[in-house]
Amino acid sequence: MATSVEIASAPTVDTPGTCLFVHSERRAYLFGRPEEGTQRAFQSRRLGMGATEQVFLSGSVSWELVGGLFGYVLTVGGVLEASREQTAVMNEERKSKGQKLTKQAAFETIHIHGGENLNHTLAACRPVILRQPISVRTHEHRENPRLEKIESIEPDWKDDVLRVWKIPIQRDRPSSPKKRRRSSAIVGDQKKPQFKEWSPLSDPEYASTLVEKVMFNGKLKGNGMLIPVKLSEVKPRDTVFTRQKGEIKLYKGPRPGDGSELTGPDQTVWVFPEKEAQIDRSADIINVTHRRLPPTIYSQSSMCYIVKCLDRRGKFNPQKAKELGVHVTDFRHLTAGSTIVTKDGVTVTPEQVLGETQPGQGFILADIESRDLIDSFMERPEWSNSELMSHVAIVYWILGPGIADDARIQ
Repeated sequence: MATSVEIASAPTVDTPGTCLFVHSERRAYLFGRPEEGTQRAFQSRRLGMGATEQVFLSGSVSWELVGGLFGYVLTVGGVLEASREQTAVMNEERKSKGQKLTKQAAFETIHIHGGENLNHTLAACRPVILRQPISVRTHEHRENPRLEKIESIEPDWKDDVLRVWKIPIQRDRPSSPKKRRRSSAIVGDQKKPQFKEWSPLSDPEYASTLVEKVMFNGKLKGNGMLIPVKLSEVKPRDTVFTRQKGEIKLYKGPRPGDGSELTGPDQTVWVFPEKEAQIDRSADIINVTHRRLPPTIYSQSSMCYIVKCLDRRGKFNPQKAKELGVHVTDFRHLTAGSTIVTKDGVTVTPEQVLGETQPGQGFILADIESRDLIDSFMERPEWSNSELMSHVAIVYWILGPGIADDARIQ
């Protein structure tokens, strides 16, 4: 099974972002920066974006990415919705004729991978994008397990086609200075610190819940309303929220059915209403669609990737299989990796009839938008790991203005 990489878009007046379209016979992936104009680039090159189920955002998550990303996701969702409707109509006709029903679309969910603030940035758009007929799952990567040394080369993500290593690189300095307090200029006000301390990154789990439960929940129902219930009435699969000093947070304490003792069974918590449930408008309802998100800070990292195909089995030798007494109908079992026993009682393993395994080829996507990211990129331990870097054939560079002339990259 062949896997191809195409440069779907490159920086122009109409398409400022760079995107790679990776596709095989049964799956498609997007890597890079799907900014405004990405759909036009795909259409002009006649690339089938409707099959995309994994999106890997490179660089720092920013507002520039969101406009094009949402348009891309909505287009893919529209394709899937049309496919579902077409399949439903087709199955009604086949059912009336007593024929076997066809299966629904191969996938129902788009997965979005990215760095810090991925969930926060997406969730910030919930007042204008909600109740979409496509499900979205986010994967915000904040860990950095290979920062100093590589203890394992297991990929951070993989499926039956690709293996992906996520490589976050850090800025040498903050992208924006600390803000001076207004009172610090007043004479005699020396007890308080003159600069505000850095705020932490916001909780990605709360924001991802809004993205997955409110914005892209796979159905056209739900409006971000939370209804109050007692903790003792919570069901095992409910998403539970609490309110602390006016701030809405996910509830992570004991709940009914998990074997733990409830510390406050009568305390009020909030959950999404069940389907077709009657909502009491006089109750203490919370609308998370229009409530402020917890504050966060600008991302100080940029996401890069190593992408490699899975190793492919060696070429099947039918002549060798026949010499071992394997019947033609058993060829498929051997190519699938199963051991078979011939009618003469001879055990034949796949290794006896398959050639050498073909290592998966790969590429690097390096996204360096400013000079303060270069040293962090060059010092990554992945580049000196011979096993990880084997069969990496090419590097795709997404560079900020003037970065290509930097001597450290030459």
